[in-house]
Amino acid sequence: MTAAMKPVLTVKWSEPVLDEGYIAFPKRLLRAAPKIFQGEHAIEQLAVALALVDYMRPDLNRPPSIGFLAFTAGMDAERFQERLGELAEAGLIKWMGNRDALKYSLEGLQHAILENSGED
Repeated sequence: MTAAMKPVLTVKWSEPVLDEGYIAFPKRLLRAAPKIFQGEHAIEQLAVALALVDYMRPDLNRPPSIGFLAFTAGMDAERFQERLGELAEAGLIKWMGNRDALKYSLEGLQHAILENSGED
């Protein structure tokens, strides 16, 4: 975290909460989330999406494993993969690869955020 960001983030979340890092969470996603993530597993779907966002880097050399992403999302690998499938069925993500090297795109989620974050 940059020196300029640290005071803003620690006022919002505190250093102990931020000790493992943070994920950028756009305000448009905050507004759109109730429309995008619905039903019994909505919070878990959001956690899966955020785990995917968290792993993305401009210089990514190695795709993540399902196990690592599941740990980041706070769930076991089977549950993570179920939610991943739900997000794919909803057109929010596209993925390929296997449990040891998952490649994915979040273009559908980004489109849904833009579509659902406007004024009603």
